[in-house]
Amino acid sequence: MSDVLLKAENITKEFPGVRALDDVDFELRKGELHCLVGENGAGKTTFIKVLYGAYTDYRGEIFLGGERVRITHPLQAQELGIAAIQQHRDLVPTLSGAENIFLGMERKKGIFIDEKKQYELARKVVDRFDKSINLDIPVQYLTVAEQEIIAIAKALVREHQILILDEATAPLDRNERQILFEVLKEMKSGGDIGIIFISHHINELFEIGDRVTVFKDGKLIATKDIDEVDYNAVVKLMIGEEERKKYTKQKVERGEELLSMQNVTVPGLLSDVSLNVRRGEIVGVAGRLGSNKHVIAEVIFGLQGVAEGSVQFNGESLGVERPEGAIRKGIGLLPIDRREEGLILCRGVSENVILTWLNKIQKGFLSIRSLNERTKSYIDKLGIKTTSISQRVEYLSGGNQQKVVMSKWLNAESELLILLEPTEGIDVQTRWDIYSILEELARSGKGILLISSDLDEIVSVSDRVYIMRDKEIVDEVKGKNIEYRYIFEKSLSGSNQTKKKRSES
Repeated sequence: MSDVLLKAENITKEFPGVRALDDVDFELRKGELHCLVGENGAGKTTFIKVLYGAYTDYRGEIFLGGERVRITHPLQAQELGIAAIQQHRDLVPTLSGAENIFLGMERKKGIFIDEKKQYELARKVVDRFDKSINLDIPVQYLTVAEQEIIAIAKALVREHQILILDEATAPLDRNERQILFEVLKEMKSGGDIGIIFISHHINELFEIGDRVTVFKDGKLIATKDIDEVDYNAVVKLMIGEEERKKYTKQKVERGEELLSMQNVTVPGLLSDVSLNVRRGEIVGVAGRLGSNKHVIAEVIFGLQGVAEGSVQFNGESLGVERPEGAIRKGIGLLPIDRREEGLILCRGVSENVILTWLNKIQKGFLSIRSLNERTKSYIDKLGIKTTSISQRVEYLSGGNQQKVVMSKWLNAESELLILLEPTEGIDVQTRWDIYSILEELARSGKGILLISSDLDEIVSVSDRVYIMRDKEIVDEVKGKNIEYRYIFEKSLSGSNQTKKKRSES
């Protein structure tokens, strides 16, 4: 047991109505890079937050170096030798690399910070990995790979024994990933540090991993030595072989083309993306974290400029630079964060529903009767469960809040509805209610662009699916060829699948 750095036993974490972690065991050894994988919602991030002290109301036990501990906050985790580096690194953009590395534990010379000493120590640590990194300039001017090394160096000078990397490679290109891999290999070769590595890029496991643990639906499925499994075996453990219960979508007749994107490039975000949506169609966009699928919505809705390519809506150049222009043309967007970006929480249902209708009012006065009638019609149509039309939306369930956001865009008479992760955090029955609403909207001639990380959702409701990986569309499938496993594997960065189009003959 002397080589075991961390041992977690029977870890259980519950949220209202959901068991995010169910009796999970995990072990990390010295000199080991232990990969942790699973689908979205498998419990990986929740588990890391338990280890790092962000969640304290868990059941089970954690041992560090054989001693039982109860980690109650992130600062205590750091004091115990645990460092966590996430996709959005904990760095101050305007400070230099050296200043970031010693932030909070500055080296002093009298009452002043000894900047020369800090730089020398920082240089010594960083040079183990890359001697070309400029430690004098603000880190915002460094590449993401260089920032990653700065974040790791920050952990090393604090002499942390456990390093957690949560989707650290998601924003990196292939060359930057190789630099990071060399850093990690150098770290674990010392034999004292243990690394927990979370990634959706399955092939990365076989480049740097020693063991792999698979989570599914909050449960531990298996822990294997990396040489005991291959790519297909890991995927099988992640998605299982059980029959999936699906929402059965009815076929809707398609109309004319509503939206067309041709060869759209946004530097660093999208590369040569082409897609289209027809009236009566639900078009899915699938992709893992880091695929930048959400940028497609930002382009259409006027939140992101286009360097190359074109976007047409209703046969004309879209040409919007602000969301107001997209709304006027008949485009609605359900954001990922409905509470922060889609609703005014302190206002009633009716006030939220009417938001997109205000600019359509011709007279100087607002008819309360008209407002109430319109709101009641959407409450009935979408099945919104509320005590009254004036109930504050902050007191509605997540699913009913999402229906209010949808009502807002239907009230705006949107012809194209773009949905970003529309059923995230929503129970199964309400999820199916929303699917039925989307199908009815398609039947009425609307176009639906569904951008989601939930592959069950994509497979259940889409007429066609575009698959994104590394900022580009790598495939399009439709009809009977919309298969869960194929989309899952194709969306994995580094997949050995060849690029091909699987469409109906």
